[in-house]
This record gives sequence, structure tokens and C-alpha cells, in this order.
Amino acid sequence: MKLPLLNHSSRTREWDSYGFDERSEIVNQWLFSSQKGHREIDRDILKLDHLQTLGWQSMGVLHFLGLKKDFKGIFEGIDLATARRMMETDSQDFSGVLDYLDGNIDVEVILQKKVSSTDKRFKRNLRASLDSLTETDGSSKSSIGRKEQALLRVHLFGNKKKIGCALCHKVLPVNLMIAAHIKPRRYCSHNERVDLNIVMPACKIGCDDLFKKGYLMVGKDGFIKKNPFHEYPSSLEEFMAQYHQKKCTFYKKETENYFEEKNRILNKDN
Repeated sequence: MKLPLLNHSSRTREWDSYGFDERSEIVNQWLFSSQKGHREIDRDILKLDHLQTLGWQSMGVLHFLGLKKDFKGIFEGIDLATARRMMETDSQDFSGVLDYLDGNIDVEVILQKKVSSTDKRFKRNLRASLDSLTETDGSSKSSIGRKEQALLRVHLFGNKKKIGCALCHKVLPVNLMIAAHIKPRRYCSHNERVDLNIVMPACKIGCDDLFKKGYLMVGKDGFIKKNPFHEYPSSLEEFMAQYHQKKCTFYKKETENYFEEKNRILNKDN
């Protein structure tokens, strides 16, 4: 079967509005099933009023990747491995599409191999990490999302009882720590999700929430700073004083791009 020509749109509004999980579901639905159009995908995957959106949201995501109407259901009845091979061997560059094909399952498998090869008590630590997870420990409440977060906790904490927070530097029990994504998980590509450098230890007593919601930022030099777009009431100003002249302990060559991406996302949102 000859694959249709990719026809990329330069419009980014819809693409930028959604994270990895939504993009992945949209791409898989479009390529592997002919049953639903853009309106139904807006309704079922993006949970939008399709009578208002008219399918423009999912259409924008697909068009950005070059997947227009000729690709609808093109792999229906074909297994994922075969579909991957067809795109990988095509003369066109399908790398942008391949990144979103069933990526969540691959992430779990790859992370498990990476983490288990370096952790001597892997199974016990994984069970303990799964038991300790709460809804605040990851952006996905699915079993896959929880397993992914647990694997990252094993990577960071292993069988340690205490660890230092990357932001405030306090040494605290690991049950008060989060394996915090430096770049927000929903914006991470497949390759970024399997990079063990994507997370850092951040404490639950302030640092994780302040970093996640953009009240504190990590600059190019690794120094922690306030976000100029946020307001800081006096009580919060007092709390923020603890970060004065402090550097993030996880700022290094392998993570600097993730901090830059996080700051870019914050600036876009403001």
C-alpha cells in the first residue's frame, strides 16, 4: 500500500492547546479507525461540545502533523508494528507521527528496563512506590500513568529513606517528595518521557506546587527566581525568601533544555 502525501499546516493554535496524551489518542483514532470524524473525536477524546467546535480542534492537531482526510482509517485492521514499518520505510518523514503511536505503552516498557537495570531492589521499590502514589503525583490517573510515575520514583528514590529537595535543598523523608517533571508531562514527547533526566525530587511542602504552577522558575544559570507574571502576597514573599541565591541541584547539561522548555511554556501561557 502506498501512503498518501503528508500535507502539513503551519497553524499551531490547536496543536499547542493539547498535550502528548490528547495528541496520541487523536492520531491513533484517525489512523486506525474510519468510524469517527473530527467532530466525534472532539467530543469523545477532547471532551468538547462538538456542536460548537465542529471538529476544528482535532482537525488542527492532525493537520499540523500533515494527516488530512486521505489518512482517515488508513491502517484499519493493520497491527501497530506493521503500520510503524510502513511509515519508517516510506520516502516521507513520518517521525512526527510515529512519536504519537501508542507511546504510553512503550514508555512503561522502556522505563522498566532502564530503571530495573540500575536498581537492586527494583520489584520491592516499585510496589512501595505504587502504594504511595496519590493523585497529585502525576498528571495521568490511568494505570499506565501511575506505573510510569512509580518507575520514575524508583529511579529517584530507590530504597532511600531521605533525599534532598532539588529546589529548597531540605533533606526530607521520601514520602514527602514528588518525582516532579521538569518539563510538564503532558507536553513531553515519547523520547522525553523515557529520559530519566525528565524528573527531579521536589518536596510536597511547597516546592512541587510552586514549580508546577510557575511561581518559581529555574533560570539558564540554574538559579531559582520568581515568575514576573505572578503576584506574590506578603506571606508568599516571606516563603519565597528561602530560595534567594539558591541553585536547583538538578540543573545540569542533561536537564537545562527541559528547564528552558518549562519556562517557554510558562511565558506562552502568560
